[in-house]
Amino acid sequence: MLGKWITRHKNIILLIACVLLVPSVIGYVSTRVNYDVLSYLPNTLETVSGQDTLVDEFGMGAFSMIVVEDMSNKQAAALEKKIEGIDHVKDVLWYDDISYGESLGSTAKFPRNAIAFKWADETAKTKLTEVEWSASRTGLINPVAIFEPVELEGTTVSRASVHNISIVKELKLGIGDTIEVYKANMIIPQIAQNLTKSGSLEIPDKCPVCGEKTSIHKENDVEVLFCENPDCLAKKIKSISLFVSRDAMNIDGMSEATIEKFISKGFLHELADLFKLNRYKDEIISMDGFGEKSYEKLVKAAETAKITTTAKFIYSLGIANIGLSNAKMVRHFQMILRK
Repeated sequence: MLGKWITRHKNIILLIACVLLVPSVIGYVSTRVNYDVLSYLPNTLETVSGQDTLVDEFGMGAFSMIVVEDMSNKQAAALEKKIEGIDHVKDVLWYDDISYGESLGSTAKFPRNAIAFKWADETAKTKLTEVEWSASRTGLINPVAIFEPVELEGTTVSRASVHNISIVKELKLGIGDTIEVYKANMIIPQIAQNLTKSGSLEIPDKCPVCGEKTSIHKENDVEVLFCENPDCLAKKIKSISLFVSRDAMNIDGMSEATIEKFISKGFLHELADLFKLNRYKDEIISMDGFGEKSYEKLVKAAETAKITTTAKFIYSLGIANIGLSNAKMVRHFQMILRK
């Protein structure tokens, strides 16, 4: 919840448990660790006032806020009637062997040893009014669907990424079509289906930024649209934007709008120029929205960014298929090889 005033009126119960399995204390280590933990906790922890009675009739035991995740849709619906304020209940499937699960590692955001299953997404029908073509740092041009605003999961949405040409063709999109949209994981707007399927959407043959020729490439059986101009302004802006982002070199104050202005004025030609802005001090200070203080903060941020980690530096270069997680892995293997 973004609004704490909303959260305050929700009947939210949070129960956190942490079990450290130390052989010298418990006398053994089981390969079915998660099963043993869930069996052990109800007999060990104190129940939250009255919470055990809420799930006893479902046969789930006293450790309600953990084992309650293993329910059918019918049971969840019944439990929601019993407990006012519960909006969403999830099922989670995870490996019982914690050691094996941890060996699988994780992505930059999620562990690989568990999968969350959620109830059906809320959907809404709307009308497709436009498709924007957004150019990226790699030359990839992504279609973005613009539609009449609808309410989903408590917020108003009016646009959703279509990702690639294959999905455009699969959905048979056309301006004016009636589409059904939802929020993936209750966050990211997506098109669920196209109800009218006119298939009339034209794929642009020119880049929306530089106006040069585009072409359709096939990557892993997926059709994607690319700008063929190596000097496309969008590629330069997006590359620098990635380089200065928080997960990369973290140069605070260097927004995409600022990057575009600096490029147009000839301050930035390559990444190294970000650390030579003092050559244009007077010009930058005289720009709209800037001043002595803004300039000093920007130069200081660039100077601070010179000291960073190997993983962040690798990620900042925008190498194909090397995200933050893979960049950390490259650093990990580098350290192993040095040993």
